Amino acid sequence: MGLPVVDVFIAKATVVVWAYAYNDSDALIDPTAIMVTIKDPEGDKVVDGEAMTQKKTGVYYYYYRTAEDATKGIYTGEVLVTDGVGELAINTPVAFSFKIK
Repeated sequence: MGLPVVDVFIAKATVVVWAYAYNDSDALIDPTAIMVTIKDPEGDKVVDGEAMTQKKTGVYYYYYRTAEDATKGIYTGEVLVTDGVGELAINTPVAFSFKIK
């Protein structure tokens, strides 16, 4: 089963990807790293592990600017939240999708 499409954008739109990082007590925290990857409808990476920008503690965003001739269809993505380093790092991938029409 695929991810439900949350938002639909027209080509040449700016898609904003938001991410929120929480600890086990539901408090917003700053992880070691938070990266975003986006694939177009053909499965080609259009964003490959880019760092997200911090707005405030635990709140991050990334602007993906589409072109007027952007491939139409469903884009899939993943935000990878990493807390810690090396073998002790905890990696939490979170999937998302959006549609360009």
